[in-house]
Order: sequence, then C-alpha cells, then structure tokens
Amino acid sequence: MVIYREKLKENDGYVYILTNKGEVLKFLASGIFQLKSKNLSLFQLANFLQIFGIKENDSYKVISVLPLRIGFLHFKKYPLIYLWVLFLIKNLNIPFLEEKTFSLVYNLDKFVIQNPKTFIHWFSYHLIKNLGFEPELQRCFACQKKLKKEIYFDNYAYLYCKKCRKPAFLKISYQDYLKALKIRNKNKVPPEVPNFLKKIIKVYLIKTKNLI
Repeated sequence: MVIYREKLKENDGYVYILTNKGEVLKFLASGIFQLKSKNLSLFQLANFLQIFGIKENDSYKVISVLPLRIGFLHFKKYPLIYLWVLFLIKNLNIPFLEEKTFSLVYNLDKFVIQNPKTFIHWFSYHLIKNLGFEPELQRCFACQKKLKKEIYFDNYAYLYCKKCRKPAFLKISYQDYLKALKIRNKNKVPPEVPNFLKKIIKVYLIKTKNLI
C-alpha cells in the first residue's frame, strides 16, 4: 500500500510502501511526477500495488508495478482521515508495523466509519500502545495506586489521585474519566474523547517520535 510520496528531482521521487508483512520500504520511481507517466495514477496514496524492484543502497528501484486495489472504500468521503493515518506512520519513521497495528491499517474502513470524529485519537492511542508507549490512564502517575472517583490532570500528560495532586492540577469529572477509558477498546471507536485525553495522546505521540 502506498503511504507516502517524496519528490526527488523534477519528475522522479521516492514512494514509501507498507508491505503485506508490515514492513515500510522505500522505492525509487523514475518519472513518477510526470503528467504523462503511466505510473502516476498507480502511485496515488492508499493504492494497493504489486511491485517488483531491485535493492539499491538504502532503497529499492521500481522495475514494474501492477494495480491490486484502488484506495479504501470510504477514502473519498473522509480523505483527510486516511491521509493523516498514512502520514503519521511515515512521520514516526516506523520501519515495521507489528501485527495489531498492521491489522488496524489494513482495516481502516471498518473503524473509520464507526466514528470519523474521534477516529484519529482512537487510532493514535492504539498505535502508540502497540509500539510500547501506552499512556497510563488507570493508575496515579506518582504513587501508582488505582485511580478512583477523584482524579486530577497535570495539564500535560499524566493523571494523579487526590493525595498526590498539586494545587494547579485540573480536577477531571468522573463522567469524563469513564468516557476516556472507552478509548482502550481495540474493536470500537468511542463516541467522545475528552479534551484532557486529547492532550495526553498528543504528548505521547511526540514522545514516541523522539524515542523511535
């Protein structure tokens, strides 16, 4: 699947492919940006292809390419969501997607349609979780005790209990906290994502990029 295109020269460029084994490979495609190129339409983002190539230095050179499937079912309806997912994988420089994340990507249609408004945060949470950087939502960041009804947010990335909180911390309503926990469901996109959880996910995405 085509996840990213990078211009190299006037007409040439690199194409980043997510393989059926979860690897992210870089292919050099000559003339890909020529308007009359026969491969221009094939190398559109989210297209599924069969590519034949040879290894050259840190990438592969495209020898031939055949179309397998054009895009996703709901791509035209929610293009920014799909493009964001593909860009995130490329931007995090993930060389290999393990099985759970690979399954999420190849089944985007199934999940996007559940709730397009919250999908991005849900996908981000499960991506960083599968990479080993899951945000702690059930225990106090300081004492590690299980969080109960009085929960506080440090306005950065961590949750605290009443005992460990500081005066500047924001108290989270228990109702919002229960809404936030629904993001942990790997099979269902939640109807709402509270603002404090959006902030946590954003910070963890940055941390993940810096550590990969």
